Order: sequence, then C-alpha cells, then structure tokens
Amino acid sequence: MAGLSIGMKRRETTHREGKHSRVDIVKKVTVEIWASNLTLDLFKADCLIAAWDVETGKQVYSRRVADLDLLANQSTEIISLPVPATPGNENRTVVAAYLCQESGAPVARHVNWPEPFKHLHLQKPSQLRVELDVDGEAVQISAEVSVKGLAVDCTDESVRFDDNLVDIVPGESMRIGVRGASKETVLTTQYLGMMT
Repeated sequence: MAGLSIGMKRRETTHREGKHSRVDIVKKVTVEIWASNLTLDLFKADCLIAAWDVETGKQVYSRRVADLDLLANQSTEIISLPVPATPGNENRTVVAAYLCQESGAPVARHVNWPEPFKHLHLQKPSQLRVELDVDGEAVQISAEVSVKGLAVDCTDESVRFDDNLVDIVPGESMRIGVRGASKETVLTTQYLGMMT
C-alpha cells in the first residue's frame, strides 16, 4: 500500500425549496477530498484540483490548495467544494485531485467520475498516445479527452505492467512501469466506451 494517497467522494444532496411543495427541488453535487499519510513522518504538500467536461474535453476548473500538513499515520480532510460545472451539468464533469510535493512533483492522484457510467457520453480519443520509452521500462500514455479505465495489454505473456486500468485526463501524461518489453513489443489498449 502506498504511504501517501489522495481520495475523493462525490456527494449528491437534494432538498425542497418550499416546505409545502415538492416542485422546487434543489440538487447540490459536491466533492470531498482528503489525503492519507500512512508514513511515520509529517509530509508537507499541495493539492491541485482540476475538472474537465466529459463531452467537450475542455478544462472547466483549476485550483491549488497550498501548504497542507499531512500528519503522520492519519488522514487529513483537504476541501469540500461544489462540482465545478454549470448548473445541471455536474453529471458530465470529471474531477481530478493531485497530491504534490512542495517542489510540485505529484506523489498521488485520484480521478472522480460521475456515475452511473451508462449515462455518460464518453468521447473516443482521436489522439490517444501509448508509447514505450526508449529504455523499454515504461509506457507513456496521454489523450486529448478524458478516458475511463484505459487498459494496456500485450500478447507477449512475459511483459508485466506495474499498473493498469488507469483514468486519463487531458493535458496529463501518465507513466506506467513495464518489465520484459522490447522495441518489438506491440501494445494494445481498451477503455470504457471503446466499442460504442
């Protein structure tokens, strides 16, 4: 288990505007973000929060929560905020949170998707990039739209990936460690919504 991690929960609440009517229902969708430090040392960090529209791929929100003290062996609540979207479009906004060192290097990430997935209009990436590094020790992945559950595969059973089924957001390049790959290794991908 990772010593440092970040988590997120999407919470939807509804309430009636008037106490005598069931017509004016107000829906509020928030995300709660927290970090866990399972090490025995204090960790100073920043949290970068960003959001994208699933259908357009455009970034709709970006915010940095700076100077967090993650105490040893416990979880720390970072922030609770409304899902950054125009009212009524909360169900098509992907929110990502990154736990970063003071230098800016990310140490943990979490991508939160609206559910259920069957109601999402996922876009097919036209610029999905999955490339093996020159040294053959990692795969670099990026796309111009948000991609849910990207799985990298290979017909060679001796090739092993450190991680798989990752969520990709625009503007981010993910690195997945790999062992047993060579320049001749052919990589294939699958992701949610690929066949529709």
